Amino acid sequence: MENIEEMANYCLNCKLKPCSEKGCPIKTQIPEFISEIKNNNLKKAYNILQENNICSHICSIICPQEEQCEGSCIRGIKSYPTHIGLLEKYVNEWAEKEGYNYKINIEKSVGKKVAIIGSGPAGIECGFELLKNGYEVDIYEKDSIPGGILIYGIPDFRLSKNYVEEVINKLEEMGAKFITNKELGKDFSLKEISEKYDAVFLGIGAPKSSRYSLYEKELKNIYDSDVFLKAYNENKFLKNLGTVVVIGGGNVAMDSARVAVKMGAEKVKILYRRDRKHMPAREIELDDAIKDGVEFKELIRVVSANEINRKY
Repeated sequence: MENIEEMANYCLNCKLKPCSEKGCPIKTQIPEFISEIKNNNLKKAYNILQENNICSHICSIICPQEEQCEGSCIRGIKSYPTHIGLLEKYVNEWAEKEGYNYKINIEKSVGKKVAIIGSGPAGIECGFELLKNGYEVDIYEKDSIPGGILIYGIPDFRLSKNYVEEVINKLEEMGAKFITNKELGKDFSLKEISEKYDAVFLGIGAPKSSRYSLYEKELKNIYDSDVFLKAYNENKFLKNLGTVVVIGGGNVAMDSARVAVKMGAEKVKILYRRDRKHMPAREIELDDAIKDGVEFKELIRVVSANEINRKY
């Protein structure tokens, strides 16, 4: 606890709260929950986090705090920033260990029903806010398990699926109904569903991945990262991968490279057009990839798949 207390006391409790107002996309009350840690009131700290964000535990694990809340921390200007992510993770782990649950206050029914298309982070948070405010909610998901990218796009070695299941269970306890294996544009149209509900929220994420142009046509054994990661998360490992080359230096590239290792690839190499210092991936992701045996090839711009085949 001493180290956690030191981390919490390091926070200046800024009145302007740049960590919350500028750095956090969902305006987490950061100085407030840290103040409760200082007061050794972890229940209240947890309540503050949960009231604002039902996915608080998940965010403490996967959010890029270095760029967001911690990147806006005043203390980081002349020294290192407050370890906000670690403090949030600590509070959530404490609640999990103690079996403490935040009692969610649900307003009286307003007599309206909303359809949410997509059960990823956007759909989950939208459903949470609507349910709290007295709306009925149906959440449609094209896959068999709710959670969207949290289930199919982030590997289990980075995020335990148990945490996602807990969030889904909480929403169901609040009254949400999950309707799986139903895809917009395939199983129903926007017009059809709009006629059944008072409102529709589209949280379908990015259904089309960005493509890296390699100029050749009819290429084989080239995978988009989302397809590759989903195959891993569904335990449908790709066989006989041999040497795998991952183009890019972000967090998704690190996930893809580590997934390739776990699928049994003989070698995995990351090619990036700049040096490691300028790779956009989080340091922790870069370090974990190295620990898993991934090789880094820096200052390489890929222009041809055939060139990759010749060199790697």
